[in-house]
Amino acid sequence: MSRSPTEQDALWLGIAQFVCSIAVLTPVWSPELLPLLDWPQHEAMVRALADVTTEPFRPYYAFEPQLSTYLGFYGVGALLAKGIGVEAALRVLVSLAFVGTPLALERLLKVLKRSPWASLLAFPIVFSWPFYMGFGAYVLAVPLALWTIAACVRHAESDAPQIGRIEVVVSSTLLFLTHALAFGAALLVAGLALAIFHHWVRYKRLARVALALVPSLLCFGWWFGTNFGAQHEDRLGAATASVHAQGGGGTEFESFERKVADLPMWFNEAFRDESDRQILDGWLVALGLVFFVGFLSAMWRRKKGVRDIPWQTWVVGLLLMMLYWVMPMSAANIWAISPRMILFGACGLALLVPNPPGRYWQNALTYAPVVALTCWVGWVNHQKFGSMDEDARNLEATLAEAEPGQRLYGLMYHPASAELSQAVMLHWGSYYMAQRGGLTGFTFINSPTVPLRLRTVGSSPYPGRRGEWEHARFRYDLYGDFYDYFLTHGSTNLGPRIGAPRGAIEQVTNHGRFSLWRNTQPRRTVAYSFRENVHHAVAYVGTGEGRTACAPWADGRLQCPNEEWTWVGPSEQTFDGIVVPCTWAHPVAGEPLEIVYDAVPPGDVIVGFAGVADSGQAARAADVDLAVRIGELRVPVISVGSNRGYRRFEMPMPQSDQAQRVTFRITAESDAARHYCFGATLFHEASD
Repeated sequence: MSRSPTEQDALWLGIAQFVCSIAVLTPVWSPELLPLLDWPQHEAMVRALADVTTEPFRPYYAFEPQLSTYLGFYGVGALLAKGIGVEAALRVLVSLAFVGTPLALERLLKVLKRSPWASLLAFPIVFSWPFYMGFGAYVLAVPLALWTIAACVRHAESDAPQIGRIEVVVSSTLLFLTHALAFGAALLVAGLALAIFHHWVRYKRLARVALALVPSLLCFGWWFGTNFGAQHEDRLGAATASVHAQGGGGTEFESFERKVADLPMWFNEAFRDESDRQILDGWLVALGLVFFVGFLSAMWRRKKGVRDIPWQTWVVGLLLMMLYWVMPMSAANIWAISPRMILFGACGLALLVPNPPGRYWQNALTYAPVVALTCWVGWVNHQKFGSMDEDARNLEATLAEAEPGQRLYGLMYHPASAELSQAVMLHWGSYYMAQRGGLTGFTFINSPTVPLRLRTVGSSPYPGRRGEWEHARFRYDLYGDFYDYFLTHGSTNLGPRIGAPRGAIEQVTNHGRFSLWRNTQPRRTVAYSFRENVHHAVAYVGTGEGRTACAPWADGRLQCPNEEWTWVGPSEQTFDGIVVPCTWAHPVAGEPLEIVYDAVPPGDVIVGFAGVADSGQAARAADVDLAVRIGELRVPVISVGSNRGYRRFEMPMPQSDQAQRVTFRITAESDAARHYCFGATLFHEASD
């Protein structure tokens, strides 16, 4: 049976898509572990969500239903993980993203009445910077964003509005539930494009699309209002919701010159050799070749009297490219916004390519370099990822000797590899959660977009988000009470490095450069974190009837009178060169500063530290005194400040089944440069 020219063209395009799909999926499924920066964190979240009711997770986490972005990634991943395991589940989602991006671009090209062959240009670029960073939800959202743009354009011009409306509703809602940033980018491009296409003359078409977007916009509005318009201290803890947030909350823009210079890095930089730059150069050459052939074909068709001015396609393409140039680097604690847009920009460039000659064999020859480039890109990534298989096997063998359901902290002293430029091993401690359950020090559960919460706020004390790679932050006397195990990569003598006393740390096993260490000292369980619950405290300056209450919690602090630096709240300060998360409580000269916690739950011992930060050290400066009252029990005063560093303290909690009031009273004869900060945690003692 003979095929029409259109069918033959579709057949050859399908063959090219199949070959390219195999090429890009091979590196996804061939390595032992995908060596991507944030990937272990995502695996840990999906495993915890899938098995939250099982013993390795139930003591630490609780399921918290919510309408939130990321649900499309975490929720579907958790459902798949129940059947095929978390590692395979997330590789399935990446596979859908890798194959779906070119197919979604093909859909957009067809809606714009252009040749679908240009969609092949998306295959080599799916290995993008967001992918190497392990931004799994965002990578999955890219094809959904392209599909949403195509659905909006089609719905505006469709003669069957009912079908188009369903497509817009489904695509835009799935997009929001996968990643809000990609959702906003897609609606921005679609909205501007349709406003240019139809403007006020055909406003009914715009209204049709706007109505179809209402469900997804309502979801976005609900999520935005409940997350960015609310405080998360009760769920995440005061420090986690403020000091440990990803950024400063402001907007950071970059100059045009900087964005031009950074283009090669954001395109796909991941390797230590020149492979990533060769991929970029190869893609630009392939783009130039197909553009040149398409341009000649367009000139030939114009000579034959066929005018082809795809201005609508150019508008959409330029708008997609614009995303990188106009987006800020970061905003509202969302880091690296504009670099994530590089994949949209590359797809926008593909939209500007003129149609190929037209005959199937001519089209196939025109895009043969793109197919060849895709195969080479797949092979390069297969080799690079495979270079870490030995590390992955060593990690699995190391973690296999740890008891399940315990508490582990990862310290990656050598997070890089010989082949990959990113710190790909940085979060590999989270593989303990993914494979054995339990809890690690810093996880993505400390985020309002994950439908899980810690049963005890502040139950995993850790030295800030940077503790995994700024290893001097982790001190045994501050955090050793909590963790059962430590996982290291590249450390042969952990105890002295973290300041542990002799015999407190013993090596369980090591495979390659991975080592597992057991904490031999009695471990404790957090009952209450005073730092994470400081938003529930009240603070006063002065005594008796003349005391003045500090302002209620706002902007991450309790602001007290006297001076702008007289406040109480989470901070990070440096003590004798060591950065320590703490509660800032600058004293007032001659008057006590009292921080009162009501309804503190029962516990066994309050463990803490106090000190004057390095920034406040001065010769012959006055001491700062800390007095603690637990109910009616008063404990000895802790004086600090005359010496650099912090001073650790422990005080037993009166045995009681009832909640009690705990008051921290800070005094100093002089408040000049007394940058006082302290920490305190109520623990349950380990049971025999």
